[in-house]
Amino acid sequence: MSGAVKTGDPLERRVHLCTTPSPVSSLEALRPGLWLKDDGGLSPLYGGNKVRKLEFLLHEAPPELTTIGASGSNHVLATVLHAQAMGHKVHALAVPRIWAPLPATSLRVTLKNAASLRLMAGLPEAKAALMAAPKGSVIPAGGSSRFGSLGFVRAGLELAEQVREGLLPEPKRIAIALGTGGSALGLALGCRMGGLSTQVHGVRVVPESWLSLRRLKRLAKEISELVGEEPASIQVVDTRLGPDYGWPGPGTLETLARARGHVKVEGTYTAKTLAEALDWRDGPDLYWSTLNARPLLGLLAGAPQVERSPWFT
Repeated sequence: MSGAVKTGDPLERRVHLCTTPSPVSSLEALRPGLWLKDDGGLSPLYGGNKVRKLEFLLHEAPPELTTIGASGSNHVLATVLHAQAMGHKVHALAVPRIWAPLPATSLRVTLKNAASLRLMAGLPEAKAALMAAPKGSVIPAGGSSRFGSLGFVRAGLELAEQVREGLLPEPKRIAIALGTGGSALGLALGCRMGGLSTQVHGVRVVPESWLSLRRLKRLAKEISELVGEEPASIQVVDTRLGPDYGWPGPGTLETLARARGHVKVEGTYTAKTLAEALDWRDGPDLYWSTLNARPLLGLLAGAPQVERSPWFT
């Protein structure tokens, strides 16, 4: 990793959950000049981008934690599994979302392993319940606090090192899912700290009411203050979002079919993100996969069955 990380730096105040660096490979078969960085196998327990954030969020964490997400949330499941493995109990709050097979499976595993899981009527009620949790026990939606986002500052430095090693060319652009903002913002800052001029494009997968530009700007400032840098900017892509969270947007279904046999994607986050990268030209460009690649089948033993309603719409 780059010399930008100093002794005593907040980037080193973490637990070790990830096997890094995550691999890079060519997606030339899908689009000339496109590359993949795959966070799917970051942990043998449960992979995906949330594990990078949890390394910081679980450092010196209290015994009981509370977090929030949509039904079958990847973030909630990652938090439950990794925190439980460290001896923590996780209480989770969920809001209904459109049904899909992957979140339905994730919900079953979450119900099996969480200390509690409460279904809330909607996001305002869930946020109010989260604010009532004991101080210091809250892990925010998506893990996107100033501390959690440091996981992706490290990821940007990691990518810069892979570029220096000649494993891939310096990307002109990176496409990464934009849900709660911490991954894209941290990545942009880490790339700049690592000496890359790469532009990070955050492909919006949640409505503006869930993540405003004002919130993004504030989070960028909070992250940068922790590491003593100026805030990094990202390009927000609004054109891939469907009617609401979890719904297909422009190019989602076509990308699900096109990616088959090349890279694993799903309809809520990663197909939307890859769809954007596939439309670019004049790379080299990078698609950053945030999807867990570890099978959930072994975690389903003893998990309860769930009905679509009331968890899913």
